[in-house]
Amino acid sequence: YSAFKKDISPGEKECCHYTNIDCNLFKNRMDSVRLHVCLIITRINDGHEITRFSVTLPAGGWVVVDGDKDHHTVAVKYPDGARY
Repeated sequence: YSAFKKDISPGEKECCHYTNIDCNLFKNRMDSVRLHVCLIITRINDGHEITRFSVTLPAGGWVVVDGDKDHHTVAVKYPDGARY
């Protein structure tokens, strides 16, 4: 399999189209893909906090990670925008 690897800063976004074999071998937007996410939060007095998790989603869908240094949320969407 291939890998799509990006460092994404707060406020930025990245995309890997479902027809790109680096993201989806079979090029079907409803195929399941897994993203491995690593959040690195810098705390002034406490150094860095690292949170890792995986998210499964349809290849044509998307993930939104939102929040602040104390709490984050993850929303996963189908290609039509419905909640996964």
